[in-house]
Amino acid sequence: NDWDARTLRAPVRADDEVYLWLVRDRDGLNVSTRYPETVAAERVVRDLIGGMSGLLEEIARPEATELEGTA
Repeated sequence: NDWDARTLRAPVRADDEVYLWLVRDRDGLNVSTRYPETVAAERVVRDLIGGMSGLLEEIARPEATELEGTA
């Protein structure tokens, strides 16, 4: 972020494909997408990202029972 760096994305486009880029840096996770400009595609991509977000939060959350008895 100090360098104002950007993710390089392919210039290729298709009317029937969804492109998804995930970039992790020390400040977190950046999600970038490209998809057809339709209501249905936007709804599906938003649902996909929402589901991924929930899953990543669940994976990253340490459970108290898993930490008991560990060094």
